[in-house]
Amino acid sequence: MYSQVINYIKQRVEISREEIEESLQYSEFKTYAKGEYVLRAGEYCRFIGFLNKGFIVTTITDSTGDEKAAEFKHKGCFFTYTEGLAGNTPFHKNFIAVEDCEALLLNKEYLPLIFKANPVIGLVILTGFKFNGDDGWKGGDIYDPESSKTYSSCIYLKDKNTLKLRGFIGISLFGRTETWTSTN
Repeated sequence: MYSQVINYIKQRVEISREEIEESLQYSEFKTYAKGEYVLRAGEYCRFIGFLNKGFIVTTITDSTGDEKAAEFKHKGCFFTYTEGLAGNTPFHKNFIAVEDCEALLLNKEYLPLIFKANPVIGLVILTGFKFNGDDGWKGGDIYDPESSKTYSSCIYLKDKNTLKLRGFIGISLFGRTETWTSTN
């Protein structure tokens, strides 16, 4: 049941099978019949899903009231409503099973536990940056999973393969710079 999601994650992140399985203990296996709503417009998304089997269509209702297909989720894909997870925004689309589906659903309430145990899984660490028109981005924040603290940050492009990232408190003088180098 978990083999597809484990393979998917291991292809993208250096993490042990044990760490993944520990995180998956917080997931729920759910089936949906063809035509069943996984999530309806107006509901609140409280999960991250992984489609183990089947096909889901995401639909929107246009200004005339007609429901239109917007995108599709197939076997082996994660699906969620990011804005709903991050805030308390109701879903503005529908997730509908096009055929019988099996999904692993990870409840939003368990995400802090999983990120604390495995900070590498799906963790957004850089947010809010604005390009300054030259060679950098300012006005963003960086999250440090080891300390669970968020710092003001700026990023500068040193060359085509190297970023300089500076995290600081208050003013840039009080901070630390990291160098990130592309592996390509």
